[in-house]
Amino acid sequence: MNDTLYEGQRLHVYTSAGRRYDDLTSCDIACRPLSRLRDVANPALGCVSCETGNVLFKVFTQNDAACTFTCLAGYVRAGDDCVLAPLQPSASSFWNHSLSVTHVRRVAVGGAAAFRFTVSHTAHGSFAVVVGGAEPTCAGRAPLALRRRPPSACCFAGLWRVSTKNQLGLASSADETCSATNAPPSSRISDTQLEFDVPDARLTELALCAVQLNTSVGELACVLHVSIVDAVLLHHFSVAVPLELRRGAALAFLPGAHTYVPVLSFHAEVQLAYLDAGQPDIFRSKNREWFLAFLLVSGYPRAGHGCDSSGAHCTCTYTDVCSGRARTFGA
Repeated sequence: MNDTLYEGQRLHVYTSAGRRYDDLTSCDIACRPLSRLRDVANPALGCVSCETGNVLFKVFTQNDAACTFTCLAGYVRAGDDCVLAPLQPSASSFWNHSLSVTHVRRVAVGGAAAFRFTVSHTAHGSFAVVVGGAEPTCAGRAPLALRRRPPSACCFAGLWRVSTKNQLGLASSADETCSATNAPPSSRISDTQLEFDVPDARLTELALCAVQLNTSVGELACVLHVSIVDAVLLHHFSVAVPLELRRGAALAFLPGAHTYVPVLSFHAEVQLAYLDAGQPDIFRSKNREWFLAFLLVSGYPRAGHGCDSSGAHCTCTYTDVCSGRARTFGA
């Protein structure tokens, strides 16, 4: 009898006293669990172990003639072993992420003006929502060849992540070193919606901006890319949002002495230009040409028509169509 030990244990047990006197090879044997006969035609050769390959993926059925097993769920048989099954079609294994910017509004954040974005997005698998002046560089996972470096999973370097670490597949306490540091303020509204702010002071840092040189105050025209990145398949989808930052004009008048035309009143039509957090509301005159002409025309003060008897001081009154109140100024 081949009585070779396996991990300090015999792999067979005797099941009879033998068919011939003083002949060990005539004894009937049975293999222990997870083992089989070395040679079914010659039991005297003993048993060998079935615990080879990916043992933890197998469910064994005792059979002295052969190693009989089935594979756990999610694994398939490959020869005498079990291997991971091909990825089955599902929402998590196909690229079908999408994203949309549903709302952009002006807000005050910490006393400073900012754009606030509301974003709706898909929420399956592991993903990141990132913002910046360009799209991510994700190009998908390609089959790897020998002597070729695998593609980097960090395809949104230089962009700012505004989604959570949990949505990326990381623990809240884990380090995420791919995206840019100092991300703009953001909050998760639901599994499929988030908000983030772009302060005016960081607009040229976060977006791709150009100064409009043909304007009197150098207005900014920017493009901000909002993207969703699949962290497994390394694909991305982006939305480009145009932004314009306009300021009030600074007007320079001609030097020298000027006087006001002595008129009794004039009508000014104004409209709200924009709200600047922490500052007075900015209005724009719709009849700007008449208003400037009124200020710059030179003349001599005369008694009456809003002037005192000496003609040295004049007051002019107009009505603010927004508030309905009379405004008065003098020269």
